[in-house]
This record gives sequence, structure tokens and C-alpha cells, in this order.
Amino acid sequence: MTKVEFLGALQNLVNTFVFGHTLLFIAAASDLSRLQHATLEFSSPQSHVEVKLDALFAGVTSLKQRPIMVEEFQASLRRAVLAEFFECMRSYCQSTNQEQTLRSAPWYEFVRIARNTTSHQRGGHISWPPEFKKKGIKSVRWNHLEVDESMEGQELIMHDSDIALLLGDLRQFAEQRLS
Repeated sequence: MTKVEFLGALQNLVNTFVFGHTLLFIAAASDLSRLQHATLEFSSPQSHVEVKLDALFAGVTSLKQRPIMVEEFQASLRRAVLAEFFECMRSYCQSTNQEQTLRSAPWYEFVRIARNTTSHQRGGHISWPPEFKKKGIKSVRWNHLEVDESMEGQELIMHDSDIALLLGDLRQFAEQRLS
């Protein structure tokens, strides 16, 4: 993968995050009652599945009536973009022999915790890595957010604005520090 392709992949992840929130914005301004009789189709050359939306949207006119669905969708976007952004960076750095440059970034350990928290075990709950304990790392920090060893098992709270700022910092690092 070239650096241009790599930066394009990172931008695609940012675009997906923004697009997901754009869809929520559009849906919030729409009357959802027309969806209660709709069917969503998933097709491939080998299979076809139809999902009736009545169970999800029956009697629903606004997303305000489905706050848990919206919260879970937003949480899913956050988890996906954090995990995929980090994995894309790590993969690029491994293939271009720049792993040490990545590991030396001031936010690296924080992003590792965020990525692991969103991807493993009880998605969203902090799991302190055993190697941090061995190295004596008791806390990691990025911007205004700090996670420490005593927070293990607690939920990692990152708002969409935090995610957007973090992605910007990681993208800037990729543009300026990686070759």
C-alpha cells in the first residue's frame, strides 16, 4: 500500500464516521412512520434475505422514540472507526517498517487502550493490558482524556467530538511523521 492509498483509507474511515452521523441527522428530521411497512433486502449472488421493518418502526414517527437504537448505532460507529483506524495505521506501519515510529507517538498507548476497549471482551469497558502492568504503566493520556489502571472494568467514555479530534491527530501524524 502506498502512502497515498493509506491516507485515502484513513479518510474513508473518517467519511464513514461522518456519513453515519449524517444519516442520523437526516433520519431525525424525517417522519419514520412510512418505514413501518417497508422491507429491507440484502442480496448477493448466493443468497437473498428480506427483513421487514415493521418490528423496528411500527408506531415510530421520530428517532426520539428509539433512543437506545440511536445510542447503540453511535457507539457502534465509535467502536468501528477507532478499531479500524488503529488497525489500518498499524498494518501500514508494519508493512513499511515504521512500527517504532508509531509506538513513539505520544497518544499511542491511549489509542491502544481505546482500540482494545472497543474491540475485545465487553466492548466499551476498559481492560488494562498485562504488558502495561509489567512495564509499570499506570495511566495513559491523550488531550483531556486519561485512563488509568484503577478504571479497569469501567466504561470508556469518548464523545463523538473526542473521536473526531483523535482521528484528526492520528491523520496529522500519518501525514507528517510517516513515509
